[in-house]
Amino acid sequence: MATRWTLLLALVTTCLTAPDAAACISWGDHRWVFFEEVPTGIDAPIAARVFITTVGEGSIGAPGAFFAIARIERVIKGTIDRPMVWIPVPKYTSSCGPFIKAGARGVVIGTLQQSASGALLLFVRQNDGRYFLSPPLEGAKL
Repeated sequence: MATRWTLLLALVTTCLTAPDAAACISWGDHRWVFFEEVPTGIDAPIAARVFITTVGEGSIGAPGAFFAIARIERVIKGTIDRPMVWIPVPKYTSSCGPFIKAGARGVVIGTLQQSASGALLLFVRQNDGRYFLSPPLEGAKL
């Protein structure tokens, strides 16, 4: 009997103290970067319909950085002079998202920057208007 109580106490303690144990509580907390149409109220210099071809560790930027490689299907706003862009993504996301995986498709909005290696990076904005990953300061080496 004491062993059961000890295991129960350990389980409860783990669930209450683990930093990543909480799930996304409500639908209003969910974040996304793909839209059906260009959203109103979120201003960005670039809007394009993209198709994610690959997600993984990239060979540009900081070692260990993760990227989604996206094929440009249609430019809606701004100018993108290449058929592919790299979208910086975190290695892990929360249960609230945003989720980017190969095969995903939709409209993204954001800001373009060119890396030191010449890759075109698209820093995308989420549905709440914040950047998924913040672009570096102007002139910073990527």
